[in-house]
Amino acid sequence: MARPNPPPCQPYTPVNGGGSCRQVSGPWVTAPDSGVNVYTLNCPSNTQAVNASAEFSGAAYPLGIQVGGGFRPGVNQAFAFEVLANPVPFSVTFQPWVACLPRGTVDLPFRAQGGGTAEAFRIHVRTRRIHPRRHVRVRLGCPRGQRLVHSGSAVGFFTRRPPSPRVINAIRRRHHHHRIRSGTRTDVTAPAGVGDNERVELQVTTFCLS
Repeated sequence: MARPNPPPCQPYTPVNGGGSCRQVSGPWVTAPDSGVNVYTLNCPSNTQAVNASAEFSGAAYPLGIQVGGGFRPGVNQAFAFEVLANPVPFSVTFQPWVACLPRGTVDLPFRAQGGGTAEAFRIHVRTRRIHPRRHVRVRLGCPRGQRLVHSGSAVGFFTRRPPSPRVINAIRRRHHHHRIRSGTRTDVTAPAGVGDNERVELQVTTFCLS
């Protein structure tokens, strides 16, 4: 298993006496050609997300970590990771990590960047298992009374090693995320051998404003 550098728990270990901060990793994530590359990673129940990091396969590409909106440290249970380049000119593969602390009063060693009314944003996530040579379509929007302000998707490989460049490029060409009137529509068709002996998932995320 890869390890991010620096570890997301590093700023909190001295503050919380060590041992209370738990580092949680997600799958190896690949980005679609559309450039709308969002993966949401949750902390376990009764904990809160306070910091994030990522391990990249091959090289350190720019990665934007969404900590605004409903994802302020100490407020929510999840962080959303988004690749900055749009459109993505290369095959980006990374493993997201979050630092999770028990809920309650936390002495945060830093304050997240960004302003606005963070509490107004809500996240909605839907996942579907990917199987070889099968088409997957996910539609996701916002509940009544909420407005869609941003969305994205990603494919996650729950494997010890990152997928090969051949597999990444093959699935990127078949992965499309679109914003439509009723919300979003995401399509993926897995090539042969993807999802047969390992867990592979499509995840779609929408950011909604009350």
